[in-house]
Amino acid sequence: MKPSERKREAEPSLNLSISESNRYLSVMPSPSSITKRYEAWTTCQRHAQPFDAILTLAPELRVPPSLWISLGAMSLAGFAFGHLYAESFNRSSWPFACFCASTAAYIFVVALDFNEHVRLEKFVTGRWLGWKVVPLGESALHFGIVGCLVVALSMSFHFTALDRIGVLIATIGFFGLGWCDELIYHRRRALHREDILHTVSHLTGGAVFATLFLSEFMAH
Repeated sequence: MKPSERKREAEPSLNLSISESNRYLSVMPSPSSITKRYEAWTTCQRHAQPFDAILTLAPELRVPPSLWISLGAMSLAGFAFGHLYAESFNRSSWPFACFCASTAAYIFVVALDFNEHVRLEKFVTGRWLGWKVVPLGESALHFGIVGCLVVALSMSFHFTALDRIGVLIATIGFFGLGWCDELIYHRRRALHREDILHTVSHLTGGAVFATLFLSEFMAH
């Protein structure tokens, strides 16, 4: 059997039985709501497949090898910088090297994310800054997230009480704005709630490590 045939067999049918339709429509309060929920239900049914049935990755989801190589190179460059100049910043060598590597990777991914935003705008609106696919409110959240990160990083190299409070506030702002971005904007572009749940759980995991760092940082 050809892979394309296996894929077609694995895809769930969109045809509803009479009992399924009646059961689904019985909870619908209005025609407009019926239409929206029916579309959401069929969309979810169409895209929810066994993982093994998804034989190929959609072209728009593939990451070119050049980007993986560039990301690795940026991370290695950051690690080397941190390892060489840790003493100049009064930091331990290996932790500071890992910090610089992750910072370099973050900057690289943020740049790619911005590139994807403007490409989507160009595709939908014909303009690089159409503010339709990624509205102004979401863009403001993005600038706020980056601003919180810059404040936290710039104040983390000092050990005054005011700097520690600033790092704490900026870190809370970073994760708070990040959750807002995911739940208000990205959730609307997701095909199913599972697509967004794991993203928020990853943010929560980041908060675990961030607060662990802060608890140690504030104790000194």
